[in-house]
Amino acid sequence: MEVLPQKVQEWIQQLSRDPNFWLGLVAVLFLIILWARLYERLKPIKVSKNGIGQIRVSRSALDGLVRMACKREYACQPRVRVKVTGGKINIEVRVKSKGEQPIHNLATRLQTGLAQVLYENIGEDEIGRIDVIVRGLKPSKKALEKNDGYHTVGKEDLVQVDDD
Repeated sequence: MEVLPQKVQEWIQQLSRDPNFWLGLVAVLFLIILWARLYERLKPIKVSKNGIGQIRVSRSALDGLVRMACKREYACQPRVRVKVTGGKINIEVRVKSKGEQPIHNLATRLQTGLAQVLYENIGEDEIGRIDVIVRGLKPSKKALEKNDGYHTVGKEDLVQVDDD
């Protein structure tokens, strides 16, 4: 019976001397980690549990709710990240502003709108943080009309500095 483990040990020693073995091992580990992360992103999110079973919601359904709220608040091209931490659904939304409103107003209105939509559809106890990241702005018309959006520097704008 000891012959089999000894043969296996010899085989492992021969493989470990080959540099391609280590490269292949690293590639396999990388693919396993990548698959696990992808599987986690595609897995539906547990929303609640009742006497009959669990209630889950797909990430694409949450994405649709977020896109609807963004459209209503004049934010375009939302990129949504959903993460479950401690039983709470945390959402990060990256948007571009298509209206002429300050960032603070856009983010606050979007957070409020998202919270309302998610509370109504999923429930207040399951929703955690809602983070908004503005990744693009549309300048106001006043800024665009003034010097076609550019500020030219003239001699009157320069300040002389003494090097003492």
